Amino acid sequence: MRFHSSLALASSALFLASATSSAQVTALSVEGDVIAGVGAITMYDNIAINSSGDWLAEVRTDHSNAAANKVLLKNGAIYMREGQAMSAPAGAIWKSMDSCILNDSGNTVLNLTVTVGGNDIQAVYWNNTLLMQEGDQIAASAGLSPGATYTRFEEVRLNSNEQVAVICEVDDSVITGTDDYVIMIWDTDGAGNITSETVYEVLSPPNGGAPYKAQEEQPGGTGSQTITNFNLNPHMWSFGNGGEVMCKLTISSGSSGTDDVVYIGGEIAAEESFQAPGTTANWNVLTSPKLSVNSAGDWSLLGGVGGVDMIFKRAAGGTTAPIYREGDSLQGMNGNTITFFGSGPVEIADTGDILFWCRTNNSDNTQNTGLWVNDTRIVHKGVTPVGANTIKTLPGVIDAYHFAPNGQYVIFEATLDDNRDGVFLVPVSSGSPPGTPMCFGDGTGANCPCGNFGTTGTGCANSTGAGGVLSATGTPSVGANALFFAASGLPSDRPALLVSNIFQGSAAFGDGALCIGSGWAKHSVVFSSSSGTINWGPSQMTNPNWTAGQDTYFQVLYRDTSGFCSGPFNSTGAYKVTFTP
Repeated sequence: MRFHSSLALASSALFLASATSSAQVTALSVEGDVIAGVGAITMYDNIAINSSGDWLAEVRTDHSNAAANKVLLKNGAIYMREGQAMSAPAGAIWKSMDSCILNDSGNTVLNLTVTVGGNDIQAVYWNNTLLMQEGDQIAASAGLSPGATYTRFEEVRLNSNEQVAVICEVDDSVITGTDDYVIMIWDTDGAGNITSETVYEVLSPPNGGAPYKAQEEQPGGTGSQTITNFNLNPHMWSFGNGGEVMCKLTISSGSSGTDDVVYIGGEIAAEESFQAPGTTANWNVLTSPKLSVNSAGDWSLLGGVGGVDMIFKRAAGGTTAPIYREGDSLQGMNGNTITFFGSGPVEIADTGDILFWCRTNNSDNTQNTGLWVNDTRIVHKGVTPVGANTIKTLPGVIDAYHFAPNGQYVIFEATLDDNRDGVFLVPVSSGSPPGTPMCFGDGTGANCPCGNFGTTGTGCANSTGAGGVLSATGTPSVGANALFFAASGLPSDRPALLVSNIFQGSAAFGDGALCIGSGWAKHSVVFSSSSGTINWGPSQMTNPNWTAGQDTYFQVLYRDTSGFCSGPFNSTGAYKVTFTP
């Protein structure tokens, strides 16, 4: 894929009519894709996605300078680059990144190591605006001692209310021990300015008392407990839009001595040696639980119960119960059972849907892993196609996959059967298609200029030997502004333009057939990926002149210099949408 920063690239997202194992997977970025001015991609690291389908991917390239070979992509374009100057502190240069978070407003919070005057320091940035750096004094109202300072930032989170949660190390004279870790909440004004700092106060002993702080004995008499550790694994804590922090802690005065516990909203969600809800067995392994909390306060939790790993779910204010466990056989497993949930995340969307990875006891090891949303496998190793390729390896590890908060997209890393690593997107949606494909160049509709008919349901044949296809997902509501288009079957690395009109037409267009009338509205130009796919989201509809109750016809026009007839252009079939209010 060629990335052109001059183009207004935005969401590379799409919807499908249903969440099935045949859901269309789109290659967002694949190893070998060239980032203009930097080099070819050789490796992927952090990834993120939001409810609009906007995405982030940290990549490494073959750039000759090892200190400038990493890039953070946002929707395929360069967002930040290793070695670039940061807005603050003065002279700061980006050296490395620990984590990147993208919220539904499109804002990012990044935990970076920057070099200032030859020295490396940690700093947290809101987009490219400095929020906090090592050595900064903590606000007097935060809940720590006067003069306490930040000394290290371990993990950060950003919710859609523009609040930042950070596990950090502080220097506070009243906290005993050497590792003074605290979970802080920073309220911001949505423009990169912190308006308040607060020790997260829900982490209190069950009988009340001051906020928990690492290495600090809490007041309150019987039942007060000492935290001996915050777990810093990225998937062992979560931050909801309601300001809830769900996290795994270790306490030194539990029922069985040193206990691992999971807290959320001041409540114990799980504690070693206590009975797990909905079972007759006790929690026995909470060493590496996978946690997630959504905007409604619902949460999911993966932990060990009676020697079996189980995924639990609780609706806010409701009951907690296991929903999946090792040994279960889900629809489509053909009698095979779950043997392992991996070391990656288990995430709950605002819809209450659960995303997880699992391995089964399928005797065919080339097809024994997959990504699931509830009971539906959305990606299947060895089976799921991506263009002309198939998913060969699907890792179930940290940062390998994520759920969009609204439950409509999954972003994941995988290896194709041609051994290229990449970052991919699969839509998860329900409902009817927003319109109807039409005007095919397969001999049933449009007249192709020189008899170059495409395959069934496509546009006129192009240099790939088949034809381009235009599909749409989302909703045709004018008010919702949530219509997404996807083109496939195009030649790779070619510019394409999405156009629309309320009138139909019939005319030759290079090697294709123009199915809409003249005077069409032009939407964003985007280059096709190496697999010949392109996606347009709402933010790329540069001339959205839709009217409720009106039929509108869409088509993609693209360059193809090695076509069948006069070229050098071609077109997909068309797509008809009748807009609603």
